[in-house]
Amino acid sequence: ALDGLDPATARMMVAAQVRHRIAAVLGFAPERLDASVPLTDLGLDSLVAVRIKSGIEHDLGLTVPASVLLRGASVKALEEWAADELGLPVPAVAAPPVAEAGAGYVMPRDAAERLAVRIFEDVLGLDRVGVTADFFNELGGRDHHADEIVDRVAAELARQAAKPKPIGRDELFAVPTAEHVAEFIRAADEEAARRTVRPLKAAKPSGNRRPIFIAHPAGGTTACYRPLADLLDDDQPVFGLERFEDAPPVEERAARYVRHLVEAQPEGAFRLGGWSFGGVLAYETARGLRRAGREVEFVALFDAGLPRPVDDESDTLARRFSAFADYINETYGMDVTLTYEELSGLDEEAQFALVMERAAPLVDHIPPAALTHQLTSHQDTRSLEAYRPGPYGGRVILYRAPEETPWAVRDARYVLDGTNGFGDLCPDLEIVTIPGTHHLNLLDPPGVDVLAAHLERRLTADR
Repeated sequence: ALDGLDPATARMMVAAQVRHRIAAVLGFAPERLDASVPLTDLGLDSLVAVRIKSGIEHDLGLTVPASVLLRGASVKALEEWAADELGLPVPAVAAPPVAEAGAGYVMPRDAAERLAVRIFEDVLGLDRVGVTADFFNELGGRDHHADEIVDRVAAELARQAAKPKPIGRDELFAVPTAEHVAEFIRAADEEAARRTVRPLKAAKPSGNRRPIFIAHPAGGTTACYRPLADLLDDDQPVFGLERFEDAPPVEERAARYVRHLVEAQPEGAFRLGGWSFGGVLAYETARGLRRAGREVEFVALFDAGLPRPVDDESDTLARRFSAFADYINETYGMDVTLTYEELSGLDEEAQFALVMERAAPLVDHIPPAALTHQLTSHQDTRSLEAYRPGPYGGRVILYRAPEETPWAVRDARYVLDGTNGFGDLCPDLEIVTIPGTHHLNLLDPPGVDVLAAHLERRLTADR
């Protein structure tokens, strides 16, 4: 599609596609991504990096090293890298430089400030609003603009809480800056993150659909389901089941979810789902709900899988930890020495202690979000591998990703059969193959569109 285009137009089209893919994964509007901000400052962790990597590879036919994303590249740098990799020449006449922000410009520093700035920019029709700029005196805001921002912020708070606290203009604009408005968004987000059952898409007052509850994937939050939720009907409420910080066994997590779900939905049959580890949590929660006498319409497994047993758990972990050290060295340019021979023969506790000792220097070089994700992913993965599932006679839908997954660290126990390990446990198992997807890009376009269309039909049919 780039053949015959002049270099400037071709590079612009590549940049637009890269930006669109990054925005879709991070949950931004493409035009609101600050091209100069490192992706790691936008909350990029290793899972998000793989999803962006897979998307760009799908869109442009490139092989994207994860290190390009995780070593502090900005959106602009990634756009230019992609154009260079495609062999597109730099235009002979450079595009006019973008005007630099004034000396008083303060860029958004976290997700809450980025959202507040986007709202200000949308309402006022401005670009690059600084978080400390005065809404009235510097940005030209008027009373009707302020009222519109109150409505926009109230709508965002409603996404985070089933019964948000009303907010007035005097309170929101006590200090008329995006920085101050962000305090309300941040507080709501932090409060929502502490809740086990978190609204991802609120029910409309006139709606009559029962919600679907979707459990978090390994090491992450339910925010990854927002693109899927947005593709479902506007009347379909979606709630996330968030992670427990103490990372208990799968059975204990499910028992806690049962208690929360019965409180959240006192009557009616439940609809459950989850991606990867989240699907296993949903599966065990469904078993718990049925034991408690509640009806479950279906469990939707987004390529969830049950790992195969291994003969030597300690040896398998030693190989995994050693491969993880190789991944860290390759991705971040580090020199972490951790060999299979050192780990072999140690029990799991001793292995993990050695990993943490050797990984200590990484704190100064790897983004905090990536480090946190690695730790919580390990905790959740070990919970999954200790889980011994029982049979379930209810309806189960497995949305299966058929392509080989580009795992950073491979493990033989996750080479699964055509039913992802659920075939012998679930007599009422429907398998829906999502063409062209692998495990890590299932919730990204184009696969998520196919998944959402099928799930929407099931939600409609079972009302």
